[in-house]
Amino acid sequence: MRAIAVGIVAVLAGPSCQSGGEAQQATRVFLHEDLRIGSEDAAEYAFAMVDDLVRDGAGNYYILERLDNSVWKYDAPGRYQGKIGRRGMGPGEFSMPFAVGLVGDDLCVSDLAFNRFTVIGKNGELSVITRRADLTPFMFVANRLLKDGSVLSKPALGSYEEASGRIASVPLLRIPDGGRPDTIALMSLAHRQWLVRNPRRPAGQGYLTQPFADNALFAVSPDGDEIVVLERRADARGAPMTISKYRYDGRRLFSVAVTFSPQPIPKGAIELAVRKVAEPVSKRALGFASVDDAARALEKTLYVPAHLPPATQVIVGLDGRIWVRREETGETLVKWWVFDSRGSLEWEFMAPMGLKLLYANGRSATGVILDELDVPHVVTYSVRDRT
Repeated sequence: MRAIAVGIVAVLAGPSCQSGGEAQQATRVFLHEDLRIGSEDAAEYAFAMVDDLVRDGAGNYYILERLDNSVWKYDAPGRYQGKIGRRGMGPGEFSMPFAVGLVGDDLCVSDLAFNRFTVIGKNGELSVITRRADLTPFMFVANRLLKDGSVLSKPALGSYEEASGRIASVPLLRIPDGGRPDTIALMSLAHRQWLVRNPRRPAGQGYLTQPFADNALFAVSPDGDEIVVLERRADARGAPMTISKYRYDGRRLFSVAVTFSPQPIPKGAIELAVRKVAEPVSKRALGFASVDDAARALEKTLYVPAHLPPATQVIVGLDGRIWVRREETGETLVKWWVFDSRGSLEWEFMAPMGLKLLYANGRSATGVILDELDVPHVVTYSVRDRT
């Protein structure tokens, strides 16, 4: 078993208490595949787009299949149990579901189209929760239902004000039932939106996600108990990565600033990022003469940081652990860091670049990965020590 040292430069417990830097030891572990769900040969296992998933106390899987507008249920050994919901506007129907979670024993599905939550009880009973906040210049969309019934809400953005940098941060709101919204945290928007504009047609413009975005990320535990905000600036000053954890009622539990070794942008990555989107952009109604014409316009508004953003994903486990996916360096494997429930670095492992973890609890983690035919598979791993 090997351990590596990572600098933890500050720990804040509450609004004013802090302690000095210290070296943290990360144990090197590995992921062992325990179960795989998915097949192109059987309709009930042929996923198209898995956006989220959660597991209950019995080990059942609830997998959000966005293109089918439903939640597919499997038992602990991975056997198909049926679907929950369908496309529509009525009770128990979804139009743009994007997240699932558990509130107590009830399954909760977040639907972006209706800005609402559908809560489904063990016996199939339904309830719908709708709560929103309109604070100029943003409309806030419901993101997750929290443990106490309050709603976590974030701004619906995608505007020139954000892409141009005029709006640098936004609040992450908690909206209680019948109460006033309160801010849990301010999240940086740094370089999230990629402005697409044809200089010959200035009236027309569009927006993409910047490939090297270093805006803040956030995640919610599967039971709605804890919220994590991760700041990941990639500037030349070498600012640390900051991980802050909050309770469902908005109280901050801790904030940890983690130093890291900046990784350079891989050779050819900038050109690849531009070329990847230039062809579809050239076909939009923006008047580009060719793919090369679109590529030149994209290069002008592409954000190129001093180094790769230090994190690309964060999730919070049911047990409070924080799983952070590090930068993509051009290799086939990507490093992950796992912090314990109090913010101390605990594990480090390598995983396939295409793996997106969606649920974790203890030494078990479940995510989605594409096979050689680009069919999504849901895979559960156990964390094992190296001997």
